[in-house]
Amino acid sequence: MKTIAITGSSGFIGTHLLKRLKNDKFNIIALDIRDGVDLMSEETIGKIESFDLLIHLAARSFVPDSYIHPLSFFKTNYILTLHALEMCRKQRAAMIYFSSYVYGKPAYLPIDENHPTDGFNPYAQSKLIGEELCLSYNRHFAVPVVIIRPFNIYGPGQDNRYLIPKIIHMASTGMIELEDPEPKRDFLHVNDVVDFIFRVVKKDFKMKSEIYNLGSGTSFAVDEIVKMIVDNKQISIKYKNNKRPNEISDVICNNTKAKLGFNWNSKAVFKEELLRLLKK
Repeated sequence: MKTIAITGSSGFIGTHLLKRLKNDKFNIIALDIRDGVDLMSEETIGKIESFDLLIHLAARSFVPDSYIHPLSFFKTNYILTLHALEMCRKQRAAMIYFSSYVYGKPAYLPIDENHPTDGFNPYAQSKLIGEELCLSYNRHFAVPVVIIRPFNIYGPGQDNRYLIPKIIHMASTGMIELEDPEPKRDFLHVNDVVDFIFRVVKKDFKMKSEIYNLGSGTSFAVDEIVKMIVDNKQISIKYKNNKRPNEISDVICNNTKAKLGFNWNSKAVFKEELLRLLKK
């Protein structure tokens, strides 16, 4: 039976993934700072029991914080990824690296894996550095790596600082106040993310290194999402109409490679999932 190590196992995606893999009776090694496993420590990574595959989810990830604490973001995300790869190298294991949207302002839509990358904020830049580490370990040490570039993930259990849970929380107070109604994003349900990772895990993991975009292929504006959530309820809506520097107007994922490579597709219906989140 395949043994899978998961960093960031107590996080938003990690908790959903852990449940799915346990249901399929994989041997799981949960690695999370909340459980006292400090993967920033070389001493700690030398004591991790053997595994066949490591799924690397652990990272600092809230973009606004990356402007306030850049040193922590770059240091944490770099060292965590380096240590994860070192564990894989020493154990002759494979790795799934969870990256991010790393394309900046689109040159074309939808965005495929060949689109030029752009570290357009400190968090995205730290993820691109992590990708380069992965590719380096693949070239020099033959560590098999799958790099996943998710677009905007949502779902139950997400931190209220992120857009959709933030809007839902505001709606519960009767007042929604946001900066800009216009930006459009491609939202992917966490269950669809977990389903893709599960398919990668189940496949015979002999590939050298591959990159996959994950998204639904459809984008929604902030104001569209607000209207779906409000749905004629008596809730006050206010926009400050403040444009963020270097704002991206629209993002749409080309997920063809993921579909063809793993017979995967985004199954969640966006409005239906929003309504489920409202009921929680």
